[in-house]
Amino acid sequence: MKKYKRKINLNLIKINYTYSITEFCQDFNKHKNTVDNWIREEDLKTIDNKRPRLIHGKDLKEFLTRRQASKKIKCEMDELFCFKCKKPRKPKDNLVTISTENQKCGNLRALCSICEGKMNKRFSLKYLSHLQNTFEVQQPHNQHLIEHLPNSSNCDIKQGASFSSNNNKNLTRND
Repeated sequence: MKKYKRKINLNLIKINYTYSITEFCQDFNKHKNTVDNWIREEDLKTIDNKRPRLIHGKDLKEFLTRRQASKKIKCEMDELFCFKCKKPRKPKDNLVTISTENQKCGNLRALCSICEGKMNKRFSLKYLSHLQNTFEVQQPHNQHLIEHLPNSSNCDIKQGASFSSNNNKNLTRND
């Protein structure tokens, strides 16, 4: 069974090109019935009513831009997006966990005050002080792979042995 993509990369649509429905479906991994529904129900413009139906690239890009923009949900500064409710909500007890991704942005994570589902919000680090005043921060920390690696319990090295440069010559094979 072929898997179809939900979101189309709008930069791949050529605005001076004319697409047939089958050509568009093959290039952008959409089903023919989906494009037919867009034409019938959602007002996607075709060049004329004759077969094969052709769609101008500029009209297609404008249509998909409007369609994708209408599905975006904007959160206020004191709200996070709840994955369960599919709406912006305030966090439970106003308690969040902050983690920085890099030097420019980070993530806020919390539980929803209504359904107790997972919530998330990306933010710029220039708003960090404002967010710390707005929310109760549970534990700010950096999430780097090195900092979160557990100690290995499955180790073949005997107790007391280490991998320093002095011991490496003792670990070489004698042939």
